[in-house]
Amino acid sequence: MPLPCGTTAYGHDGDALGVSTWTFTTGDGRAVTLSVTWGTNRPAKAAVTALLDDALCDPASASN
Repeated sequence: MPLPCGTTAYGHDGDALGVSTWTFTTGDGRAVTLSVTWGTNRPAKAAVTALLDDALCDPASASN
């Protein structure tokens, strides 16, 4: 999965009955596993995406 910072993340995501999970790693060893219980809609999706990007992108490669 390409990230906004230019890093590629490798992993898997999945959904089941209101729960989503993501587990990803990068070539430089960064890793994240996240599980979210959703309500009737997914208003937090942007926050989840930002959290995954922050966890997997090297701060030195982020654009200011």
